[in-house]
Amino acid sequence: MVVRMLPTGATTPKKKKSTVGAVLKLRRKRTKALLDAVPSPAPAIEKKKPRQPKKSHPALQDGDAAMSAATATAVAAAVDAGGSSDEEKKEKNRNSVRRSYYRKLETLGELRVHADDLRQQYNEMLRCWERRFRPDAADKSELLLRYMELSRLRDELWTENQQLQDTFEEREKSAFRLQRLFDVNYQLMDHSAHASSRNPETVRFPSPVLIMDEMSREAFHGFALDALSQVESFLAKTEEMTSTHQVLGWKSSHIVEEDSFRFYFEKRFAAGACSVRGAAQQAWEILTSPQRHSELYARTLHVRFHVMQVFDSDSYVLYRTMEKEGEDSITTALIVMTRVPRGPNGGYLVVCKGLKKAEHKLHMESMTEYTLHKKKIWRESMYWLSVDEEQPPEDASAAAFFKPERAGSRLRVAHGGIMKNMGDRSPSFWLFENLLIALRWESKLGLDNKEPAAVAGAAL
Repeated sequence: MVVRMLPTGATTPKKKKSTVGAVLKLRRKRTKALLDAVPSPAPAIEKKKPRQPKKSHPALQDGDAAMSAATATAVAAAVDAGGSSDEEKKEKNRNSVRRSYYRKLETLGELRVHADDLRQQYNEMLRCWERRFRPDAADKSELLLRYMELSRLRDELWTENQQLQDTFEEREKSAFRLQRLFDVNYQLMDHSAHASSRNPETVRFPSPVLIMDEMSREAFHGFALDALSQVESFLAKTEEMTSTHQVLGWKSSHIVEEDSFRFYFEKRFAAGACSVRGAAQQAWEILTSPQRHSELYARTLHVRFHVMQVFDSDSYVLYRTMEKEGEDSITTALIVMTRVPRGPNGGYLVVCKGLKKAEHKLHMESMTEYTLHKKKIWRESMYWLSVDEEQPPEDASAAAFFKPERAGSRLRVAHGGIMKNMGDRSPSFWLFENLLIALRWESKLGLDNKEPAAVAGAAL
């Protein structure tokens, strides 16, 4: 192969442009100019398709699910840990407060014991000083003796104050329980009234019939005189009873003994259309009517009266049954009822005394199979109603407020009694029940729209 070398500085000769290429280039320019002169249509806009997630392998999908479950479990565990920690904090706080409370109680107990010890030491020191400064001692000091006497008096007053404070706290507790009893009793009575209205055809079982030997007039008068003497003795000791606040104008007092419960309600009414004689006569008509007499008691007790014997217009023998709803017992009583005049203006004292079962021969006969399954409870109770005019007070200071020109214008109604065999009911229950009876008396005598009279020195 022969290689031809060019001398230095020599250049390669240029080729001449082809005529055909120039013509083609010119044609392309003209075509482009023509195309630019013609308007072209707007290009169509393509819609972008949503991006589809890439499908992974089934093995990878199982791994992702497992990872999500593990994450959720971890979050739940963290939440539970946070909640448990809050509960633990609250429990620790409660325990701390509880320990602090009991420490304070222990401290108070220790302080009381220490105070009692100091008080005993102080009293012992006073006794030592008294023995030292006897009246016959030469170096006695009246000032020191007076100081010791006042110190002893102060200690006695402090003890009395503590006892009164304890009594006051007990009274407050009793008042709260009584208020709760009032509320519950009203709810029960309202429920019973609604139940009877919903079931007007409720079947009531008849009470057992009492068969008794005829009572002699002498025996009746003996029972009546004994009842009147008990009432007079009771009225003479009303000041010794525990008095409570007025309830709707009724002053109440009571006393709880070991085997009995004594109560007394009294209210005075201003002058009105109802006279003393009219109110007393209306009260007697209510007591001698078995149906109207039963209406004085709550509906839930289902009290029934039966007239067994009539001696005269002022002497009756009654038989009473009391059947509480939901209980398997019937409370019965044989009652002698008598009225005696009280006051110059037609007032009366009506006494109803329940006899003991051994005081008169009785025969009990059950009329239905239902009553055979009822337990019989014999109750010895006594209650009375007094309707009279207000008498001038014996106290001179109270008599100064009494106006003679208004004598006979104040009507006084009193309701009291002595209850025995109270059963499973508390004294508060029977106190409230007899308060309701007093309010029903006020309504039945037409005195509920009369304003009570304000009388000085009328506290029980």
